Amino acid sequence: MEFESRQFISQSEFNRSEKLTLTTIQQYVSIIVLLLALGDAIMLFVINGFVLNYITLSYAIINVLIVLICIATLVWNNQQKNYLCLN
Repeated sequence: MEFESRQFISQSEFNRSEKLTLTTIQQYVSIIVLLLALGDAIMLFVINGFVLNYITLSYAIINVLIVLICIATLVWNNQQKNYLCLN
């Protein structure tokens, strides 16, 4: 019985560390995508000289959506990481 409970605890700790690793990887990927989207948006306006046409505007909106998704992912991962570390 004691062996089973120890095995269950070690499996639980393994799952927790695996989830922490996944959230860390997701955070790094989100930061990289966030930086790429921001750089892309800046270069878009620099190259076009702040000329807004429909293609540029739609592309800028897509970049803003990507940035918002990345920020939401980072916030969610931070909350998950805090939850996993506390439990």
